[in-house]
Amino acid sequence: MEKIGKSYSKSLVSTAFVLILIISLFTMPVVIAQSTSSGALYAYITNQRDNTVSVVDTGSSTIIGAVNVGASPLGAAISPDGSKVYVANSGENTVSVIDTTTNMVLSIVNVESSPYGVAVTPDGSKVYVTNYGGTTVSVIDTNTDAVINTVNVGNRPFAVAVAGTRAYVTNDLDKTVSIIDTTADTVIDTMPVKYQYPGGVAASPDGSKVYVTNGLDNVVSIIDTATNNITPVPVGNKPWGIAVSADGSNLYVTNHDDNTVNKIDTNTNAVTATMKVGVHPCGVAVSPDGAYAYVTNSDSDSISVIDTATNGVSSIKVGKYPRAFGQFTGYISASKPKNAPVGTTPENTPETSPETAMLTPSSGYSDSENSNNNPGQKSTIITNIINNNNTTINNDITNVTNVNNINNNINNSDSSKINNKVEQSIITMKPEEKSLIEGIASGIRDIIVGVVSGKLIK
Repeated sequence: MEKIGKSYSKSLVSTAFVLILIISLFTMPVVIAQSTSSGALYAYITNQRDNTVSVVDTGSSTIIGAVNVGASPLGAAISPDGSKVYVANSGENTVSVIDTTTNMVLSIVNVESSPYGVAVTPDGSKVYVTNYGGTTVSVIDTNTDAVINTVNVGNRPFAVAVAGTRAYVTNDLDKTVSIIDTTADTVIDTMPVKYQYPGGVAASPDGSKVYVTNGLDNVVSIIDTATNNITPVPVGNKPWGIAVSADGSNLYVTNHDDNTVNKIDTNTNAVTATMKVGVHPCGVAVSPDGAYAYVTNSDSDSISVIDTATNGVSSIKVGKYPRAFGQFTGYISASKPKNAPVGTTPENTPETSPETAMLTPSSGYSDSENSNNNPGQKSTIITNIINNNNTTINNDITNVTNVNNINNNINNSDSSKINNKVEQSIITMKPEEKSLIEGIASGIRDIIVGVVSGKLIK
């Protein structure tokens, strides 16, 4: 009986070893997939010519993947809690909603013509999207990810910024800025801008000033929201994007045709530094802690990273023709979205599926420029489904191979003899001992089934 007990112990050790390997096999990919949600700073960069969003780990300055979205993505904004990213797809009149815990598209929201700019309210309850092909702004409820209001503004609304309960929209053909009360979603004022083509817009944290780039006059208009008085500040050639630091002390302005960024002291309205960046800089966003400014360079396929303390510049390669603007940087939390489980789509967006925007490698970008139609998006969906199925098949083959290897190792240790001795041991056991062993075996079996079915992986 003593020898049988020792053999039985060896069997338990072998079973435990197999169980550990199986659990490790199935849980390791999950750990890797969720490692992006650690509360670190990330940037989501729209790449207009390959219909992707590059996910940038700013801590390591590396691209961890690319999310497939709609045609010609432009503006992007991260929600204040870091759980979602809203991306304006200008080529197909939609907004993609990305879940940052999985880097998959949760839903696709239909808006109006040529959505460009995106901004989220400070409380995270609403998203404002400018429809550049018309005269409206779409308002999205973040709980349902559905359009709840459409606000009439000026002609060809370009960008939007939110401060407090006000949304500021630049209308580039009207040379105006529309002010929307975000509680009622109505325009409460329209401010004229003296200079041509108001484009990028930012607001001071307290809403006392609005900053607007004027692309043809090479100035930034600083608007006093109490008096509507405008102070022009000369900058570089064809100013495009603009962002203000979290404390409101500095502005960063991209000069598209100079390949530079101007830094402006908001207390003196003077340019204090000019930094060389990539070719044709477009959008700019400042990290929430104010330590870095991130610039999208459309014709360098890169982003420039500016150290705001030293004004030093480094660069990171991304996708094709990056033009992201808006608050596309933020701290990503580990919490799940509240409106839908990961990988599912609310019923109001029937065209979306988990395959619509699977996380894909950052290499292999398409060189073709996308047309403004839905067939291109359908082609992307089909490609994603094929790639996803291929990945699943490869993973299944790897899993089967690993399990076979485990079984071979057990066979090599003469597991059949151990099993025979275990059976003899069970026959000679007392009823209470047999019941205990059967309970342990049942528990191990439930754990393996739970792991394989995904019930224990969260």
